[in-house]
Amino acid sequence: MRRVPTVLAAAATALLLAAAPATAHGGRHDPRPPTVTDIATGLVGPLSLAVGPHGTTYVAQSFAGLLTAVGRDGSQTTLYDSGGAEVGGVSSDGHRTVTFTETVSDPPGSPTITASGVWTQRLDRRGAASGAPRLLVDTLAYEQANNPDGGVTYGLRDTDPACVAQVPADGPIPALYTGVVDSHAYATTTSRGTTYVADAGANAVLSVDHRGRTRTVAVLPAQPAVITAEAAAGVGWPACVVGQTYWFEPVPTDVEAGPRGQLYVSLLPGGPEDASLGARGACTRWTRGAGRRASSRRASSARRTSPSPTAGTSTSPSCSAAGSPR
Repeated sequence: MRRVPTVLAAAATALLLAAAPATAHGGRHDPRPPTVTDIATGLVGPLSLAVGPHGTTYVAQSFAGLLTAVGRDGSQTTLYDSGGAEVGGVSSDGHRTVTFTETVSDPPGSPTITASGVWTQRLDRRGAASGAPRLLVDTLAYEQANNPDGGVTYGLRDTDPACVAQVPADGPIPALYTGVVDSHAYATTTSRGTTYVADAGANAVLSVDHRGRTRTVAVLPAQPAVITAEAAAGVGWPACVVGQTYWFEPVPTDVEAGPRGQLYVSLLPGGPEDASLGARGACTRWTRGAGRRASSRRASSARRTSPSPTAGTSTSPSCSAAGSPR
C-alpha cells in the first residue's frame, strides 16, 4: 500500500492565521476582506490542526514530531514530543481530549514504517496536558492481523493477461498486485464517542471506540486512470497498455464526520502526483445503512474486485478535486 510522504522538504516554517468570516447579518455576502490575525509562527511542518475550547488551537508539527497547543494569546506549549517520529492527524472532541497520530520510520524519513498508531491526550481545565498520552489503537498491529484491502486487486486488472505479461517485472510500477500489509495512520476525527481513522497505508477507514476496540468501516475504492502513450513510455511499458485502465490505490488523506452517520474522505491516488494522468484527487462519502448500491459509475466499477464494505455501509464519490488533495 502506498503511503503519503510527510517529508515534503528538509524543513518547513509556516504561519497559522485566524480569519473572521466575511458574512453580514442575514446571510448576505460582505464584500469587505476578512480580518486576518497571525496566531503562531515558526512552526515546523504543521500539517494538521484542530480548534479546541477556550480559544486554543492544537497543531501537529509533523516534521519536528511535536503536538503543540497555541493559546489565545499566541503562547505555545508542547503537549507531546515524539522524539522525532511523525506526529499528525490532530482532532479535538471539543472538550478535554485531543487525538493525534504517531508514525515511526526506520531509519527516520524512510518509507519503512515500523510503528503507527492513534493516541489520545487528556487536558485539564486550562487546556494543558493532564497525564501522559494513551495509545488508543496500534494501527500497524491491526493491519498485520486484518489487512482490510488484502483481497483488492490493483494495477491492470481489466487488461488482457498476454499484455500484462509484457510489463517488465522489475519496473518502477507493478503491473498487477493485491493490497499489502502497510499502515500509516494519517487523519482522525471523533464523533459521538467514536474515533475514525484514515489509514493511508491500509487504504481504509477504521473506527475505534474509547476502549480501543477497532473495526474496518470502509475499504476505499481503487482509483482508475487511463494510461497514455507518454506515461507508458516513461515507465518502459509496452504499447499494448496504452488506453488501458490502471487501478491505483486510493490513499485516504482526511476523514470528517457528517450528518446522519456519513463519513467524508479525501483521496490522493497512488502514482504520479502531478497532472500527467489528469486531476485524480477525489472526495468520497460513505453512508451507513443505505445499502451497497453506489451512485456513480466510478464507485460501481471500482468495487468489482474489492471486498464489500462493512454491512450497512455504501460508497459513493460525491466530489472530484481539481487536483491532489494534498
